[in-house]
Amino acid sequence: MSEREVKFATRYIKRKRSNAVGRSLSKTLTEPITNSDDSYRRLLSLKGQAKHIFPINIFIDHKKRLVRIIDEAEGMTEKDLIEKFEEYGSDKSGASQGQNVRGLFGQGVSDVLFYHSQGIIKSIKNGKTAICRFYEKNDRPFINTNKIKGSISKISKEWGINSNHGTVVEFILDKDTSICDYDILIKRLSSFYMLRLIYADDTRKVKLVYVAPNGQKRESIIKYSFPRGNLVDSKEFSMSFEDYESIKINVELYKSKDLLQTMGDERENGLLVHDEKNTVYDLTFFGLDNFLGTDRFFGFMKLEGARKIILDKINNKEHPEEILTDTRDGFNRQHNFYKSLEIIIKDWLFPILNEEKKKKSEEGLSEATRDNHRKAFDELNKLHSELTGEYSSGTIRVPKIIKPTGGLEFSRKNISVTTNKKYGIQLLIDTGAIKPGSVIKIEALRKRIGFSPLEITVEGTKDNEGVLSRTITIVGTKKNTADTLQASYKRYNSSVVVSVVSEEIFYPENGLAFYPDYFRAITGRESSLHLYVDLRNIKIGSKISLISSNNLIQLRNKFIKVKKTLRNNSIITRLTIPFISNKNNESGTIEGSFLNYGAQARIDIKDRISREPTSLGGKFKDWAFDEVVPTPFQAIYDSNPQSPTCGFILINPNHPINQKYFGDKPKKVDIEQSQIAQHYLAELILNECLNVTIPEALQGGGLPRRLGDYDVLFYIAQKKFDYGFSIYKYFVNKISPHEIKREQRLQIITKQGSIGDNDLIKGMDDREKQMVEMHFGLNNERPHTLDEIARNFNITRERVRQIINAALFKKCGNYNFESEDNDIIKKYEEQMTTNVDNILKTISAFYEIKISELKSKSRKANIVNARQIAMYLLRKLMRLSFPSIGKIFNRDHTTAIYAFEQVMNTIEEDNSLKNQVSSIEKVFTSNIDSINK
Repeated sequence: MSEREVKFATRYIKRKRSNAVGRSLSKTLTEPITNSDDSYRRLLSLKGQAKHIFPINIFIDHKKRLVRIIDEAEGMTEKDLIEKFEEYGSDKSGASQGQNVRGLFGQGVSDVLFYHSQGIIKSIKNGKTAICRFYEKNDRPFINTNKIKGSISKISKEWGINSNHGTVVEFILDKDTSICDYDILIKRLSSFYMLRLIYADDTRKVKLVYVAPNGQKRESIIKYSFPRGNLVDSKEFSMSFEDYESIKINVELYKSKDLLQTMGDERENGLLVHDEKNTVYDLTFFGLDNFLGTDRFFGFMKLEGARKIILDKINNKEHPEEILTDTRDGFNRQHNFYKSLEIIIKDWLFPILNEEKKKKSEEGLSEATRDNHRKAFDELNKLHSELTGEYSSGTIRVPKIIKPTGGLEFSRKNISVTTNKKYGIQLLIDTGAIKPGSVIKIEALRKRIGFSPLEITVEGTKDNEGVLSRTITIVGTKKNTADTLQASYKRYNSSVVVSVVSEEIFYPENGLAFYPDYFRAITGRESSLHLYVDLRNIKIGSKISLISSNNLIQLRNKFIKVKKTLRNNSIITRLTIPFISNKNNESGTIEGSFLNYGAQARIDIKDRISREPTSLGGKFKDWAFDEVVPTPFQAIYDSNPQSPTCGFILINPNHPINQKYFGDKPKKVDIEQSQIAQHYLAELILNECLNVTIPEALQGGGLPRRLGDYDVLFYIAQKKFDYGFSIYKYFVNKISPHEIKREQRLQIITKQGSIGDNDLIKGMDDREKQMVEMHFGLNNERPHTLDEIARNFNITRERVRQIINAALFKKCGNYNFESEDNDIIKKYEEQMTTNVDNILKTISAFYEIKISELKSKSRKANIVNARQIAMYLLRKLMRLSFPSIGKIFNRDHTTAIYAFEQVMNTIEEDNSLKNQVSSIEKVFTSNIDSINK
């Protein structure tokens, strides 16, 4: 038997350092800045110096990636350096000795200098100079210390220390740690919550000297000013923990007049938790961070006595415990210390925030209206689920439909799916071998995955040489499991092995896709998109070109090389596309392309968060007016999971058409005052939800793929017809005063016999006649309720009411209710196809180009120009969704967005194009007028 030392794997230490400091320049700088501040504190406590301004200088050379932090504090001798850095992870900060310092871990600077490269500390103390180098050899960390001989004044000047004592911390940033441009860097550093108390200290002068890649040198003093606000409440609590002395808690809560940043390390709302030494522990609302209304609250919490407990627990040799995470991310949420503290603060904080939430509701819609809107979004989520099967992560298809070997074949033999995400997989059926009417059974052999449907009835098809394509929905709920999905009919069978993994996987429909393809970026913050690549179409090693349509949205790279990144998938890879957003209220697209493959993602940039989302479930959560929505859009769905309004339909209050219906600077409460605004709101929301749902349904196989079976525009109109009024009834007040008067009058005149039954229904079509007769008990019918009629005709109650209203308008038109009861859906259905055809015909005649050429793949300049103008006018004149416009031309919706913006931007500068578009509009308008006459 032999004894062996168990050694830590280098990758384990590197991963911990990466989490602690490597991913963030702000976290990297926090450690040496805090050490410099601590050193000044010790110097003051030991020597009792009078207070004056103490400097901390930060030097960053962007091109060389060189970082240097310089102070003029107590400094360190060679012996000090050895004692502090020889043993990694031990408490050398001085905190446990009761010194007046902020640092707690004692390993922060070590993490920084070992994670980055060429780490070095230069220090002067008591007339002695020393250097300590940090490096790795054979994957093991080493330090090398030396005394430096020579003139103190000369060495001090060479190192940039303007006194006979001080320290320089220097290193080269790791390649994965990003450096922002100067303005963004200043903004990030000055607002980083762990350093706010240092920046706000009048006795500290933190200066940044920055050298840009072009050599330009800039410098600035970094200060932080806390938001201005009114004190809401202040409290003192006492918390007992184990056998320690009670902790004294002092907390102050303020309310700001302005909305506060609520995301990332730069967030402004929350309680800044610190101890009596001003060591910052966390910035949090203790589990209430996403509560509606917290975007205006901030405050401070001082914990007296917590420091001793934290140090005692982390330095316990037998069972060390982390009350604060050593990744510098605040409290360990699983520790009993935090849980005890959370209960105390939540009990105090919740009533205050809940009262604010109620005030917000009172300032907006009534509770009854809010409840109706929640019901409407429930219906929209049901519709989305029904049409898409929630194929949010794509469908696995064959590149080309061919007759399946053996009569039956899945598109893949092996696939990987993400836990709890729904996917579609294509099943090809040879109707020559498996005759129409046959029933194919689907089953999971190990019962470990969910799927739908359970069976498929084969239908006849003349397309694709008798090959029928059907999509099977798959979902796996337990990671690291596998099952076999089998389709079988008599001697015919096919199977696919499904592996369920935690890794995020999306299957692009056309070889290349951003997912999600819409992102709301924060001004000055580096963000990234995910670009998914089908390796069957684009091979590993290929270079994908990247272009930004707005130079204020800066891509880190112009090309990205395709490489395998997904551990559990051999046909799909995910590439990360980093970018920086440099100006508020800008928007643009990022496009990736390779040969004939292309993908686009839309980026909107904002500075402040307008509001937090509600807790509604499903894809669509709520709606809100949001000035950040770009002017070309009347409404847009926010799909960014990092956005506080993710799942919202955002309505642009500055769009001219929206202003017409909602007025200037509208509020939600205004909607209750106008049925016209209510109708328009319902139309906007339903349109945008269908604009999101229909492309997803096409992507997932929930809708027919060939326009010969279903025209996409007709399909949208049909769904609006089927579902529209089940949504509208929740947005629009049920009965207007005009309707009440009309119905009362109708009842009086029918009872008095002043108008005969047949006279009343004269001129109505058959369905209108039946409904009016049933509702009012005409021609020997008993009176029926709207619900009874709805069940009889298999439509909604609201739809019945609208049809009856429209029919009665022919007899009772003198009440002037047309503007309120106008059948929006019916009008849309009747005009849509005609107007699309007329726009295409007008442009075809104007440019002498065939309509088939407009819809073709031709890249000739004259055809591209005409096609873009067509897309622009379809959006402007008809308010068609971008997915609908894209489908007219057999293109992606992002192409339609690009065309619209291209024409809109160009006509502002190009009078010739402006005149062309104006002429086409006049011709189209005159044609429509003549048709209407």
